[in-house]
Amino acid sequence: MLNVTAVGNVTRDLELKTVGQEKPMSKVTFTVACNHPGKEETTEFIDVEVLGTYADTCAKYLRKGSGVVVIGELYFETNEKDGKTYFKKVIKNAEVAFMDKKTK
Repeated sequence: MLNVTAVGNVTRDLELKTVGQEKPMSKVTFTVACNHPGKEETTEFIDVEVLGTYADTCAKYLRKGSGVVVIGELYFETNEKDGKTYFKKVIKNAEVAFMDKKTK
């Protein structure tokens, strides 16, 4: 297991679902854009999954553009579409800290 910390902004509104049949719980998913400064600034897009009552809290307060710090387990997933293989990074079992936006 690889634990990571990602700092960035939410790229889209969150998707809240209920998962599990015997013990239903909330699950929220969203994507975070993390900037890496340097000679050529790059942006990493990382999917995030949050479970339980904390998922409800995230769904209530986070929106597109919200600043967050995400800590969790990093997984790499692959999908095939039209004969091409796509890779994505997912932080699962995440804990999320909300960041205030800076005001000018």
